[in-house]
Amino acid sequence: MLRLPENRGFAGGANAGIVESRGRYVATLNPDCVLSENYCEILARRLDSPDAADVGSATGKLLRADGRGLSPTATLDSTGIVFTSSGRHFDRYCGRPDSSAPPEGEVAGASGAAAFYRRAALDSVRISTGWLDEDFFLYREDADLALRLRRAGWRCLYVPAAVAFHRRGGRPEAGRRAAGKIANYHSVKNRFLLRVNNSPVKEFRTIPTIARDAAVLAGCLAFEHSSLPAFSWLWHNRTRLLAKRREIRARSR
Repeated sequence: MLRLPENRGFAGGANAGIVESRGRYVATLNPDCVLSENYCEILARRLDSPDAADVGSATGKLLRADGRGLSPTATLDSTGIVFTSSGRHFDRYCGRPDSSAPPEGEVAGASGAAAFYRRAALDSVRISTGWLDEDFFLYREDADLALRLRRAGWRCLYVPAAVAFHRRGGRPEAGRRAAGKIANYHSVKNRFLLRVNNSPVKEFRTIPTIARDAAVLAGCLAFEHSSLPAFSWLWHNRTRLLAKRREIRARSR
């Protein structure tokens, strides 16, 4: 087990593990997720195939797990990340029955709960804050990495033959109050950080984006005061964040 002297969040913990890892592939795993016995073998074999040379990441079929024992269920948790035209991201098919799971195909990215990456792909998008951007600490770091890999020309595959079970914390249907102050703070911070890292400037100026941003700020001012420091963090780090944005764009194809 790799012990760190401080809490670096999910992104920092994953980066520390990548430093110590060896081999052509790297997997990230949430502590509340359990893999089927051959999960990584299936994904490695698929990425070794001749038609997958430009596949930089992959995900299996993630099903929900319940209880401390992570008991398997027949409810889908994720079949990959998808992005909307306005830049929002979701776990595809989340909450649907397993019987509705789609066939193998390309997706925008892999959920960090059980993501599988080609090391060469990770190295091609590594930035000053790591393979996974440690500014995120927790939440949305997998979406950020997915976007950076796509911008660098790598594809992501959903391979349903590989199965994992995830007891998702902070389920969307549970609401923000169930997530806790720390999680909500990073959620607010990271929704803007994701855009600073990856979105074109014109997206900042669209009416839907401005309306969503205003709603988030209003909600923090009215109900979620503990998340207000997210805005001051973004402002105080603005020079460094803009420099990182330029670094990311320089790696794009």
